Amino acid sequence: MKKLFLCVIVVIFVVSLSFLGIGCKEEAAGTEEAAGEQVEEVGEQVEEAGEAEESEEEVVEKVEVTVFGWLTSYAKPFADEFKRLVEEKYPNIELVFQEAAYEETGTQYLLMAESGDVPDVAYCELIMANELASVDALEDLSEWISADIIADLPGSVYDACLYDGTLVSIMWDISPYALFTSSSLATKAGYDGPPRTIDEFEEMVYAIAGLETDEQGNKIWGFNIAGKDNEVHIPFLLSPFIYNFGGNFFDQETGEAVINSQEVIDVMTLFKKMYDDGVFGPVPVDREGNRNLFAEGDLGMIGEGPWQRGIWRQISGQDEAFDEEWWVDTYPTLDGSPGKSLLWSSNAAIMKGAKHPEEAAKVIEMWVSDPDVVLTYNTMHGGIPAVKSIQDDSQIQDDPYVSVFVDEINAGGNLPFAPYATKITPLSSAFSKAFLDILLNDAPIKETLDNLNEQMDDIVAE
Repeated sequence: MKKLFLCVIVVIFVVSLSFLGIGCKEEAAGTEEAAGEQVEEVGEQVEEAGEAEESEEEVVEKVEVTVFGWLTSYAKPFADEFKRLVEEKYPNIELVFQEAAYEETGTQYLLMAESGDVPDVAYCELIMANELASVDALEDLSEWISADIIADLPGSVYDACLYDGTLVSIMWDISPYALFTSSSLATKAGYDGPPRTIDEFEEMVYAIAGLETDEQGNKIWGFNIAGKDNEVHIPFLLSPFIYNFGGNFFDQETGEAVINSQEVIDVMTLFKKMYDDGVFGPVPVDREGNRNLFAEGDLGMIGEGPWQRGIWRQISGQDEAFDEEWWVDTYPTLDGSPGKSLLWSSNAAIMKGAKHPEEAAKVIEMWVSDPDVVLTYNTMHGGIPAVKSIQDDSQIQDDPYVSVFVDEINAGGNLPFAPYATKITPLSSAFSKAFLDILLNDAPIKETLDNLNEQMDDIVAE
C-alpha cells in the first residue's frame, strides 16, 4: 500500500510541473512531452505495484480448515491453544471448530458422507472411523500424512487404525485401560503394591474381600466388572483378561470367531469361581455404580482408562488428596510382564470430499506429533501421546500415572471384536448376555461359549 501511495504522489508531482509553464515555450513543450513520457512510465509502475500488492494479498489469504466433533465441548481451553499453535505455524490456515454433541457425532458423519458436505478434519473415535471407512468415506492417510510420523506410531497403534489394510484414521489421544487397586484396602489385606501376575490378582481379590465389611457395615468386594445386558462395558472391561490369558474375540488373521477357545474358557472359569465365592461383584451393576463403590472404599480393584484420575478426584470430593487412595498398574499377566489392554482412542481422519485435504493433513500432523500440542493436551487433560518420540519425553516418563498407560500401549492389545468394530453393538449384546448367563444362571461355560462363537460368526456374516 505504501509503494502504491508513493507512485501516485510522483505522478501528481510530474503532472503539476508540466502545467506550471516554467521557462520558455520550447522548454515548456519539451517539459510537457517529457512529463507525458514520465507520466506513462509512472503509470506503468503504479500498475505493476498494484499487481504486486494483489499478489501479496493472495499469499496471505487464509484457508478455513474445519474440525468437526465434540472437542470444544469438553476441552475448550486446549482447543483454543491448539488453534493458536496451528495458526502460528501456518499463517495461511484458520482453524474453525464445528461443535457436535458426542452422542450424535457418529450419525452426523454418516449423513455428511452421504450428502458430500463434509468437514476437513473428522474428530472421531476408532469405532466411528471404522464405520466411515466401511462406506468408503475416508481418505487413505498414508497418502497425506508424513511417512516419518506414521513410522513413529507403535505397532499396536498403527494396526488398530487400519481398516481393511488401509490407514483410514490416526490416533491423537489413546485411552488404554489399566488396573486400579485400592491402596487402603490392599494395605489392610497385607499388600504393598498392585498384582503383577494372574495368581497374585486372584489371591488379592480373595484377601481384600476377606475384609468383609467397611465401618458402616457395607460389603467389601475384591473386584468387579461393570455392565448390563446390551452394553459394551462388559466385553470392554473383560477384554484385557482375555488378551492376557492368550485369547481374543476373533482371530486377527482369519477373522473367525475364537471366543470358545480354551484361553477364554479359563477366563470365564476364573470369574465364575470368584462370583460363586462372593468375592467378584456385585454383578450386574452400571459403570457409575462401580466407580462409586471404589471411591467409597468398598471395592478392591477396578479397570478404567486414563480419564479416571480426574473422575476419582471429583466423585470422592477429595480432589488430588484422593490420589493416595489408589495404585495403578498394567493388567496382570500369566508371567508378570506388563499386560495387554484394549486400545480405545480419539482419532482424526480426512473425509473424502474435504475442501482442503492438504491443510487438513498439516493440522492432523500437529495434533498427533507436535510436542507443543501433544504435551499441552497431556498437561491439561492427561492425554497419552500416540507417537513413540513424545512418549519418551521426560514430561511423560517422569509422570508415573501417564507412563503406566504408555506401557499398556506398548504391551499391545486391540479393540474388542476387531476387525468387526462396525458391528460392536450386536456383538457386545451377545457377549454380555452370555457372560451374565454363565455367572447368574449357571449356564455351562463350554456350551455357552460355543453358542456365542456361532452367534458372533453369524453377526459378522450378515
